[in-house]
Amino acid sequence: MDFFGRQDWARRRTKWLVLYFVLAVVLIVLAVNAAAYFAFRLSGVTQLPLAEWLRSAQFGWLSLITVAVIVLGSVLKMAQLASGGKAVADMVGARRVLPETSDPLERRLINVVEEMAIASGTPMPRLYVMDDEQGINAFVAGLKVEETVLVVTRGCLQQLSRQELQGVIGHEYSHIMHADMRLNVKLIGVLAGILLLGQFGEFLLRSLRHVRSGGSKKDSGNIVLAVMLLALALLVIGYVGLFFGRLIKAAISRQREFLADASAVQYTRDNSGIAGALTKIKLASQQSLLQNVHAEEMSHMCFGESVKVAMSGILSTHPPLDDRISALGFTPSVLQRQLQRQGSEPVPTTGMPDAAELPIAGFSAPAGNAGQAAVASVGTVTPAHLDYAHQLLGQLPPALREAAHDRSQVSALMLALLLTESGSQHAPALQLVQTHLGQSERNRVVWLLPATAALPADARLALITSARPALDMLSADARKPLLTTLLAVARLDQTITPFEYVLTALLRHWLTPAPDTAAARLGKFNQVAAELALVVGLVAQASGNQHDDISAHYQRAVASFGVPVVALPREFDAVRLDQALSTLDRLTPLLKKPLLSTLAELVLADREVTARERELLRVIAERLNCPMPPLLQASR
Repeated sequence: MDFFGRQDWARRRTKWLVLYFVLAVVLIVLAVNAAAYFAFRLSGVTQLPLAEWLRSAQFGWLSLITVAVIVLGSVLKMAQLASGGKAVADMVGARRVLPETSDPLERRLINVVEEMAIASGTPMPRLYVMDDEQGINAFVAGLKVEETVLVVTRGCLQQLSRQELQGVIGHEYSHIMHADMRLNVKLIGVLAGILLLGQFGEFLLRSLRHVRSGGSKKDSGNIVLAVMLLALALLVIGYVGLFFGRLIKAAISRQREFLADASAVQYTRDNSGIAGALTKIKLASQQSLLQNVHAEEMSHMCFGESVKVAMSGILSTHPPLDDRISALGFTPSVLQRQLQRQGSEPVPTTGMPDAAELPIAGFSAPAGNAGQAAVASVGTVTPAHLDYAHQLLGQLPPALREAAHDRSQVSALMLALLLTESGSQHAPALQLVQTHLGQSERNRVVWLLPATAALPADARLALITSARPALDMLSADARKPLLTTLLAVARLDQTITPFEYVLTALLRHWLTPAPDTAAARLGKFNQVAAELALVVGLVAQASGNQHDDISAHYQRAVASFGVPVVALPREFDAVRLDQALSTLDRLTPLLKKPLLSTLAELVLADREVTARERELLRVIAERLNCPMPPLLQASR
């Protein structure tokens, strides 16, 4: 199953999750009523036969209260997590990693994640550290790719080599790119209501300590006994709910962990890194366990087991460590002895199976033609992409890397990149910068201009990706003036070039994300014929081929969707492109696949990929919420 199939599967899986929740609520309501009935009968509060109890007002009220408690618990938790990954990181008390951090372990983490973000065609996630957790663990969370957080424990940073850390990050990126993290966040909210019932039972038991009897001793004693029995029953039912909650999490999570392990190998072409991390967890007897009070809620999201559970064979959210290590092509006992001898040094890969020989469940082999092969990389990463990302980061001058990680310089850096596109006509643009942002910001832009002018075109996207964490930490008061100034500078010559659109569109997408809407999905290409023609035409024009070739490629591409062929767009229209992408994002995942495949074929038609083509395809893929690694030259 490829990325698009996984997206469709995740969407359908969410519907099943709702069904599981409804079924669990019905069973719990029946169990609560049964417990209440027998508690009241044993305590003498009621003598009604069971058939009459089921028709009584008590049954109705108790059912209503039970459903209200469960739904309230889920709604409150979902509201708490409405802001996505950040809410989850805050819930567990994780600390945000500053982009300008001087901690060498945190800088290594940033570097590893930067490479993976550039290689995968995704924005840099927000990075967090759980400082009080000495075990080896990590997780990603978020409702949208651009709002993803990646959280690691302090033990993960301290105990893993760079090679092992890269394996763990590759594993977590699989969850980002296969829509697992959205389902994981929803699962926390769905199960919260079921767990709340057990907590309500605990509350009732504690409350009985403060109950003062009024009226006859016999009556009050019967009521207290009934409430005590009901509280105990609710406590038991809450733990029964916990059992079924873990069962649901285990059913959803276990197989995905094998897939994420295999994906990490496929991304890095290295099975020893992730295998070494898993073995270090095993050496310390489940050193992935978390001390956090929310460890149970997070158990299905983590790299390793976060809590120890009974009946781990069926309730564990992760496969046994030995099974995961064996699936990576290692003998667990041999690898364990090697690590014990070598300490924290990376395990050599000599003699070990190549990642290509491992069974990568859930991935389709690339198709024969270039466009299909390129689109097959959506949702995955290859070692060639990681090499490409590493080379690009190496081309960035130190001054620009520093500016990309510095919140006080990052706005000036984005403006300098934009001014570089406009050539030597900088005076009017700099005057706009001074008017909107002040003299000091103008001076920073002037200081950065020589370095951005010398930057290779291919490295621009890498620099923008690296700058994302610093941009994300700008205050709301700083974001709006920056976006306004960027757009004003881009419009100075009355036109917006493809790169100007790419830069402004990416920053707007990251800094002012559109809210989730309930707009219906579009399941037919004829519903978006005009938008398809526009996007295909603009990508065809970006190829720079002869006009006759562009026209022929454009007509064939549009006709392949079964929609009428209209005239080729005469010039790059940023406003209409932006509107078209908003509409095309409503296509079902399985229709986005042929669209991106066609666009990739257009770009690769001349067997050359220019920076402009790569940038335009990146922003289109990101606006369609399809993380697409950069297109490499056909020869690569």
